[in-house]
Amino acid sequence: MNLGVGKEVPEAKTDPIPVSGYGTWVSEIMLQQTRVETVVEYYLKWMKRFPTVEELSKASLDEVNAMWAGLGYYRRAKYLHLGAQKVVGDFKGKLPETVKGLREIPGIGQYTAGAVASIAFGCVTPIVDGNVIRVLSRLRALKVRPVASKFIWSHATTLVKNCPDIKSFNQGLMELGAMVCTPRDPKCDACPLREYCHTSREVEVQIRPFDVKFQDGDACEICEKVPLTSLSCTSYPLKKIKKKPREERMLFVVFVKKTKNGREFFLMKRDAKGLLAGQWAFPELLLEKSETATKANVLKCLEKYKSGFPMKDVTEFRACGEIVHIFSHIRQTIVIAFVSSSKSLQFPERECTLIKEKEFIKFGVTTGVKKVFKAVLKNLKTPKDSKTIDAFFKRKKPSTAKPSTAKRKRGSHVVA
Repeated sequence: MNLGVGKEVPEAKTDPIPVSGYGTWVSEIMLQQTRVETVVEYYLKWMKRFPTVEELSKASLDEVNAMWAGLGYYRRAKYLHLGAQKVVGDFKGKLPETVKGLREIPGIGQYTAGAVASIAFGCVTPIVDGNVIRVLSRLRALKVRPVASKFIWSHATTLVKNCPDIKSFNQGLMELGAMVCTPRDPKCDACPLREYCHTSREVEVQIRPFDVKFQDGDACEICEKVPLTSLSCTSYPLKKIKKKPREERMLFVVFVKKTKNGREFFLMKRDAKGLLAGQWAFPELLLEKSETATKANVLKCLEKYKSGFPMKDVTEFRACGEIVHIFSHIRQTIVIAFVSSSKSLQFPERECTLIKEKEFIKFGVTTGVKKVFKAVLKNLKTPKDSKTIDAFFKRKKPSTAKPSTAKRKRGSHVVA
């Protein structure tokens, strides 16, 4: 089975999906930042639920997010949805067949436009993904970071000029990078481009032209002025400069309404912009480094969303520990507070909903929200530890005992 990007995956027990502009577009968006093995199942389910661009355009964003849940980078799903509406509204449901036309669709950049145009419609245009960048960087021994620079695009454009079978060429070049010219252990002996490869020649003679460390001469204007410590195929391209993810500590308040039919979990819609925009989530509050799940912080969280929920209606509170959830740029420590009541919670400025416990996982929430949900269920199976319960939530019940009228002795006197 081929997803239309030159990447073979195990055969699925399903009828083959013919190559189309829409199918190639969906697969390309799913494969951004995500492994092929992960994408296959999601792609097949997506194409079954939204087989055409018209079906996708008619769906609600919640339905789209539910199908996407677990793939991460949820903006991709949002832009697929927006893009489908653009195609239906402005192009009468027919996907443009040129790079220029495809670039008018929200969420389609230069790479995706090239992939759809060449693979689905046979346009002679290059594709530059991470695999192609690596192949071209090594082919020309470019001492550059692995980004789709103007030079790389220009070089790729030169390669495809007058190509008689652009679909096979582009897929083959990506396949070469994925299977032969790999990041860590390239199979140079099996590479069909070895005799043309500048890096292979440099490794053989251990000389890099125009690099002061290995040979006198002027520095290359294209390459970065970064000294190489050795000459090997894996020296190119240069390693990415990775930023350390920032640390973040968040309180998630898992509010549950108890009914005669079981628990219902409260969720709210996140802001339309920012991290996980528009996704369903538990109420949250940014904490300081040492802060924990206390009544004060729960109240701050509720005040943040302008909720007037009376804390006297709380029937149970638990601090359910902490979990770590990692985004590409954030390492988030999630502090979990469980709050239960027979009354409903509402945030006046947010879209809110209650989800039955048995339906929660299928509802279509992010991986982080699922992790919090599972942590709460696990905690609820264990006896409450009084040390973890915020003392402010302990409500003393008024005494119902009647004043005693029995006589008692004081010394030798009797008093009533």
